[in-house]
Amino acid sequence: MERTRHALALFLHRGRLRDRQAAMRLDGRTLAYFAAMLALIGLAGWLYLHQASEVAAYAHEIRQLEERKEALHRELIALRGQVAMLDSLERAHKIGQQAGYRLPTVAERERQFRLRYIPPQKVPTEMAQAQSVDRESTVRRLDFFEGLVKQLTAWLETTDADASR
Repeated sequence: MERTRHALALFLHRGRLRDRQAAMRLDGRTLAYFAAMLALIGLAGWLYLHQASEVAAYAHEIRQLEERKEALHRELIALRGQVAMLDSLERAHKIGQQAGYRLPTVAERERQFRLRYIPPQKVPTEMAQAQSVDRESTVRRLDFFEGLVKQLTAWLETTDADASR
C-alpha cells in the first residue's frame, strides 16, 4: 500500500524514517508519465500556435488579395466609363461629319464657342425674373436685328462691288 502511494506522487519526502534519515524518493514511472504529459502539452501548444500563425498569414494574404481585387474593379469601372465616353464622342463626331460639320481649328476664332459660368448671386423674385426675361428678349431682338443689318450691308457691298466690275 505504501509503495502504491509513493508511485502516484512525483516527489515524496519522508520526514522520519526508522533510522532517522531524510530521503527524497523519485519514482521512474511517475517521472516518465509527467514528462510525457509535458511533451504532449508542449506539442499541442506548438501545434495551436503554428496553426494560428498560418491562419493569420493566410488572412493577411486574403485581405491583400481582396484589396487588390477592389482596386482592379474600380480601375475596370473607370476604364469602362472612358470607353463609353470615347465611343459616344466618336459616334457623335462621325454623325457630325456625315451631316457636314467639322471641328474648328485654333485659327478659326469665329467658329469657337466660349462658355462662361456666372454664379448666381441671389435668388431673384418673380417680378425681377419677369423683368430680366423681358430685358433678355429685348437684347436678343436687338442683337438679331443688328446682325441682320450687318449681313444686309455686307451683301449690298459685295453686290455693288460685283456690279462695278
